[in-house]
Amino acid sequence: CHTAQNLHDLVVLFVRGIMNNARKHRVSQMRYGATNFELGLPGLAWLVTDDFEEARRRARDASGRWSQRGFQMQHWYALRAAGHLGLYGGDARTAYAGLVEKWPALTGTLLLRVQLIHCEIRSLRARLALAAAGEIGGEQGGRLLLEAERDARRLCRLGAPWIESQAQLILAGVAATRGDDEQAVRLLREAAAGNDRSGACPHGCRYTQLGSVTSMRAKLAIIRSTPKVSAFSTPMA
Repeated sequence: CHTAQNLHDLVVLFVRGIMNNARKHRVSQMRYGATNFELGLPGLAWLVTDDFEEARRRARDASGRWSQRGFQMQHWYALRAAGHLGLYGGDARTAYAGLVEKWPALTGTLLLRVQLIHCEIRSLRARLALAAAGEIGGEQGGRLLLEAERDARRLCRLGAPWIESQAQLILAGVAATRGDDEQAVRLLREAAAGNDRSGACPHGCRYTQLGSVTSMRAKLAIIRSTPKVSAFSTPMA
């Protein structure tokens, strides 16, 4: 549709701008700027263009340029970048293990006292646990589902509408991975309604226009069939 095309064009322009800025920072040898660009959320630009190897190379190089002493924002950016690469590349198990290993250092900082960062960190851990559960399966996978569910419910209790909707998407993924499509569809609809209330949907469209339960089942099947698209927000087996 016309709105979807406009959104696509906007994303393309945004990604090109990020890539140009990253090149400028590198040329000017601004280590701080280049590190933040390539490890921070702008680093997703290369995944948006499906250039996984370039995204991974840039994240690795940026991490290597930064001091490994202490735990600073750039170290959190590196963990988040590794998590996104794991989700996108289908190796959430390794990314989850890396996050768990660094968790004591992360919680030893004041970062978790900032609500935005707190939500990002717990959301990432929950999504990685959910995706890793789908990769591993069995009893260990079941334990990971419980961990994903625990983190998602904790996010719901924070009372922030924008993160509650994302947490419900994670819970929908947990339900779908367990084979409970009824619960998954219900949670997807709740997440859609929550996004509408918080104004998270671009261009004035409404997620509740997704339609009937039958339509939601079809969309659940689409999510399952497009792992790269859905990996960041709703990993499902």
